[in-house]
Amino acid sequence: MDTSLAGGREQAGLDERRLGVQRRRSITATTIGNVLEWYDFIIYAYFATVIAAKFFPSSDPVAGMLSTFAVFGIGFVMRPIGGIVIGRFADRVGRKPALLLTVFLMGAGSVMIGVLPDFATIGIAAPILLTCARLMQGFSAGGEWGSAATFVIEWAPANRRGLLSGVLNLTTFVGVLLGSGVAAALTSLVPKEIVDAWAWRVPFVAGGIIGVVGLYMRTAVDETPVFKDHAAREAMPRTSAWRLTLLIFALSAIPQAFFYVCFGYFPTFVQTYAKLSRSEALWSNTLALFALIVLAPLAGLLSDQVRRRRPFLLAGALLTLVVPYLMVRFVLAEPTFGNLLTAQLVFAAVYAIPCGVTQACFAEALPTRWRLLIIATAYNLAGVVFAAFAPYLSIWLIRETGTPIAVCYLLVVAAIVTGLGALAMEERAGKPLH
Repeated sequence: MDTSLAGGREQAGLDERRLGVQRRRSITATTIGNVLEWYDFIIYAYFATVIAAKFFPSSDPVAGMLSTFAVFGIGFVMRPIGGIVIGRFADRVGRKPALLLTVFLMGAGSVMIGVLPDFATIGIAAPILLTCARLMQGFSAGGEWGSAATFVIEWAPANRRGLLSGVLNLTTFVGVLLGSGVAAALTSLVPKEIVDAWAWRVPFVAGGIIGVVGLYMRTAVDETPVFKDHAAREAMPRTSAWRLTLLIFALSAIPQAFFYVCFGYFPTFVQTYAKLSRSEALWSNTLALFALIVLAPLAGLLSDQVRRRRPFLLAGALLTLVVPYLMVRFVLAEPTFGNLLTAQLVFAAVYAIPCGVTQACFAEALPTRWRLLIIATAYNLAGVVFAAFAPYLSIWLIRETGTPIAVCYLLVVAAIVTGLGALAMEERAGKPLH
């Protein structure tokens, strides 16, 4: 009797250790793959000026930049489609196949951009093929975010779901930081004429090659225990689904718009309107992204301590209304690297306040059986509205108004939308997920 009991405990301990190994391996592979995904997706923005010259030659530099960022935005248009299609695929076939599909598509799109002949070589086919590559990457990005988050949360132990959700969120910033750092290093170490001639292609091809590593790592992971034992989905009243989708859409406005205006387009903005060098702009952006990686989890941790999310969202909305305007004027008044870095560090501090709590808000607001579908739909739709054409709209607004301050206008709209969402949401910090 005692021998049998001891044997059972030993087997249980062995099973628990084996589960722990599977959990760590699965979560590690997913988070590393997510870093590579977002590196591949964002690197395009940091070489926008070169891409404009290569694929959209024009006597009007502004027109060339508009075309370049329009293609950047097209990638976002595919994200809701990718989120819905890959999300349904993941629900029916499995989380692991979906993660393999997203990392493959993103890497393939990156390599395609890196090896494409330019307009001078193949004419109009060049921008058409460039657009196809961005559509592929956008489709992948739309599926990656929801699939990776669901995979990690389903593997996480119950008392670590919030922490691991935060870690996954940070891997997005790490991927963007990696892209910014690679672009900054390349422009600092390689002469400009070489970068413009061919070296700009290296980060794209390298991203695709490294993506093979991510693909290999994800082939070794196990399907989540939750998916293996999943039950049939419960129906939800249509009105509730629409209400929750609109709520997540509103809460996503600042995270989407602020990031792509202040960290995606701003390096190009200061090169154009503050006449700072490409190297200065990219290094400042890289340091600010590093600060964001440190600050965002601190905001999330503080919200856990006070058991409140709404004050952080409202504070972020109010600061977004004012701070970008002040910082843009500050940089334009005296365009130095020190002032640029100061402004972007302030951007990082402001953005971290709402960004650190939005993942928790999403999870707490949504029922478990509908969480992935609603997040994939609402978050990616917000990306289309507030992020996809953020650089394009910024350039257009500046040209139409005649003032660089117009770069802040989209942020004002996003701040109002997120503020209204924060006022409308139910405060569920610390309460059990439903």
